[in-house]
Amino acid sequence: MKPIIIFDYDGVIVDSIEIFARTVRVAACKLNQPTGFDPDDLKSIQRMTIEGICDYVEISRDRIPEFLEVLDRELYQAAGEIPLFPNMAQVIRQLSRAGILAIVSATPAPIVNKVLKNHSIKRYFDCVIGGDSPGAKSVKIKSIIEQYDSEPEIACMVGDTISDIEEGNAADVATIAVSWGWHSIDHLLSARPDSVANRPEDLIDLTRQLVKLSRFDVAR
Repeated sequence: MKPIIIFDYDGVIVDSIEIFARTVRVAACKLNQPTGFDPDDLKSIQRMTIEGICDYVEISRDRIPEFLEVLDRELYQAAGEIPLFPNMAQVIRQLSRAGILAIVSATPAPIVNKVLKNHSIKRYFDCVIGGDSPGAKSVKIKSIIEQYDSEPEIACMVGDTISDIEEGNAADVATIAVSWGWHSIDHLLSARPDSVANRPEDLIDLTRQLVKLSRFDVAR
C-alpha cells in the first residue's frame, strides 16, 4: 500500500486569498448585492465553506447557485493570476516520489486543474476532487483512500482552515495545519491537528513522520 498525502488547495498550495476575496466582491456586485468583502473577512470565517462565505456576505439561500456560477466563472478567468506559495512546486515534486498526492478542495476541480497546469505541477497529483463533487471533505478523503487501496493510518490531510483539520480528523487520518494559509495558527490549534508546518519545506519531514514515507532528500 502506498501512503497518501491529501492537500487542501486555497491557502495551502496557492496564495489565492486576495484574488478569491476580489472575485467574491465581483460576484456579489453582479447579483446587485455589493460587499466590501476582503481577505481579513475570509480569515475571520469560522467554517470555511461556500455556505459559510455566502452567509457572511448575506447571499440568500435561493441565490447561492447563481452566486456560485458567477464566482466560479470569475475564478476560472483569474486562474492565470494565482501564484503558488514559495518552494511549493519543489516540495510537491519531492512528495510525489514517495506516495500518492491528492487534492480535496471547495474550489471546483476545473479551476484547480487549470492553475496546477499553469504552474506545471498537475502531473504530480493522482487525484483532484473539487467542490463541484458533492459530499463532505471527510467522505472524499475516505473515497480516495479506498480508491487507491490504502489505509487511513498511512494517509494525512494538509489544511489551512479549521474545517480542513476537522474533516481530516473525521476521516481518521493524520492532520497537518499550515501557518501560511487563511486561518491563523492559533485558530487552527483549536481543531487539534497532529502537526504544524511553518513553511512548505516542513511538509517533507512531517509527512514522512506521520505516514511513514521513505527517507528522501528535498534538495534533489
